[in-house]
Amino acid sequence: MRGSELRKRVRVKRWHALYQIKLLSKLFEEIAPQSSRFSEGDEEARFYYAESCFREALTLQGCEEGIQQASSLYIEALPYFEDLLTSPRFGLHAKMSLAEVYRLLKRHKDAADLYLTLVDDLQKVNGVVHEETLYHAALMLTEFDQENAMELFGRLARLGGKKSSAAAGMWFYLLAKKENWETLLEEKNLILAHLSDEKKPLFHFYVGKAFYDEQNHSEALIHLDKSLDLGLSAPHDKVSLLSLMVCAKETENLSSFEKGYHLFEKRYGKESPEMGKLTFLRALSYKKAGDVPATVALLDKIIQSKAEEANDAYVEKMRLNISEAIKVSNWNNLTGTIEEALAKEALFDRAEQQKMRILLAKGYLAQTRNQTAASLLQDYLKRYGDHAETHALLCRCYMQIGTDPEKVVFHGEKALQLNPNLQELHLPLFNNYIALAKETPLSSFDAKAADHLNAALDLSSISLDNRLWLANYY
Repeated sequence: MRGSELRKRVRVKRWHALYQIKLLSKLFEEIAPQSSRFSEGDEEARFYYAESCFREALTLQGCEEGIQQASSLYIEALPYFEDLLTSPRFGLHAKMSLAEVYRLLKRHKDAADLYLTLVDDLQKVNGVVHEETLYHAALMLTEFDQENAMELFGRLARLGGKKSSAAAGMWFYLLAKKENWETLLEEKNLILAHLSDEKKPLFHFYVGKAFYDEQNHSEALIHLDKSLDLGLSAPHDKVSLLSLMVCAKETENLSSFEKGYHLFEKRYGKESPEMGKLTFLRALSYKKAGDVPATVALLDKIIQSKAEEANDAYVEKMRLNISEAIKVSNWNNLTGTIEEALAKEALFDRAEQQKMRILLAKGYLAQTRNQTAASLLQDYLKRYGDHAETHALLCRCYMQIGTDPEKVVFHGEKALQLNPNLQELHLPLFNNYIALAKETPLSSFDAKAADHLNAALDLSSISLDNRLWLANYY
């Protein structure tokens, strides 16, 4: 062909044909030497050149030694695509390719903006949302604006189209990463409906974790159990198993606890550092279920192993033995257990030590070891200060000893002063004031006896003799 213009048009048509049949490497090979001759008006040639650089770069990027050259070709194509953005003929295709170039060059904001522009452009042309482009926009936003990325992934999931599964997965991933548990729980059914099967174990794990953090142990247990049934793998399975057992204990679901315990033992071995704690939790679960022999056996196992939880197990065993002794009024067991526990009182906090000393005194009184009980209670007052119940018990001790009514009335009056609701003390105080009045005539003991008997009239059955005495006194 002799005419240069005709030759130029035919060459461009050839490039168009190579582009259409996707012989892109051939296109690049032919067009690259001509690129320096393109004028501003050679829009079609400039488009094919930019496309050939872009496609050749994609091919080169597939091998490690071609990555640097690919980057150079992306940069080469960049200004050509940017110049073509407003072209009526090539603008839409240029935007698509340029968005990809921005993405590959990690210019995430530029890529996101262009993808979002493309979503609007394509919707005007086709009348529907182009999900693939919207998905790419959301992916770019994850790099610098995760809130808006989550909004777009949620929008795609609700559309229920081809990208709904991938979008649901990314939405779930970002919600978990941001620890946005409130939204995760609100949208869990929508996400689960579109989520791919391989992501469901992890999804149930994070939903279970969200419920666990809210202390909704029953819902947490359902999802943690589901995550393990679906084959949740390490490292999340360990956390799931540990959390599941806590939930099972709190909800008194012994079968779920046993399932978690044996699965953990199978996967991580009996020598795992968590086994001591888990055995202790297992004992507490059996305690909640009311299985005292199994609880004691597990606690003894921990104590004998001298594991880190041995002291906790010892304390729990003492508590259990005390409560069991109280249930059946076995005072010998009660006093023996508390004496053993108080020998290691440092393991118990101050409030529990106080409670045990009061219980021990009651046990001694039930055994009629009145003087021992009195000594213990006097020591209690020295240790902890005035305490209404302690004075009431001392009042009872000295009544049973029966040799010192002054001590009876002293501690009885002190107990009522600290707690006026201890009205069962009025009648014994009356009796002891009467005894003191007999020893000391013309004292005020009669008046005090009358006051206490009068206070006791409506509280218990008063003998006719005492009623006559009170009438005679008045």
